Amino acid sequence: MSITFKENQVRTLVELPKAETAAHDFKLMRRGLSEVSLKDYGTKKSAVKGTRLRILASFVVLLACCFALTHCTTSPGGDIPKTSETVQPGTHVSLGSTATTELYLGGFKVGEPLPASVLAGADMGPRQLNADGKVRLISIVPSLDTKVCEAQTHILGETTRLNPAIERVTISRDLPMAQQRFAAAAHLQSINYLSDYKDGNFGRSTGLLMKGPELLARAVIVTDHQGIVRYFQVVPDVTKLPDMDQAIDAANLLAGAQK
Repeated sequence: MSITFKENQVRTLVELPKAETAAHDFKLMRRGLSEVSLKDYGTKKSAVKGTRLRILASFVVLLACCFALTHCTTSPGGDIPKTSETVQPGTHVSLGSTATTELYLGGFKVGEPLPASVLAGADMGPRQLNADGKVRLISIVPSLDTKVCEAQTHILGETTRLNPAIERVTISRDLPMAQQRFAAAAHLQSINYLSDYKDGNFGRSTGLLMKGPELLARAVIVTDHQGIVRYFQVVPDVTKLPDMDQAIDAANLLAGAQK
């Protein structure tokens, strides 16, 4: 079906279930980024009762996510480990102590522009990272509704070391509306938030989309005024922070050379 949101046409992937019919089964993400199907919580009750339970469960999940996101208002503590290590896009990363997770094939290199891709802006309209004469510091996170991603975004938005001419960008697969709620609640509105929620086009083309979780890996990229990648770090373990100081230094160096 098709709906209109803020003058943009949005198509749903499937039709909504009708009354007195079984709801579509779908997968949700556990706290540890493992998948779980609603069928795992199913019972042998009637289809109508099963539909009600599934609808209630989805509303509970939605309300819990909204509550958590709107209460992320302060910068987290300094107990999150940081690393300067990096892996290549399109290879693999780990989720803490769990098994490694492959990244979709794709990639980019220092000295080349990022692959062309379409992201969504705050109004859900299309946005691209076109060369526009600005140096960009691009912070890429799995979801703003997590402690490490929140910390990474606070560093980007609150640092006073960054040249004011540099554009601060955060990319995640959160919905644009959720990104804007986070920005307002955390007082981090100096950042340009872009969403890869639709089909992971950015993540697939750059080799930064994790297979399975279907979330972006943790990374930081610096591009020059011509849109050429001059620095990047793809964090091997997404539970750790990238070395934002190195990224800030690289961006400042480019902004200074541009003058």
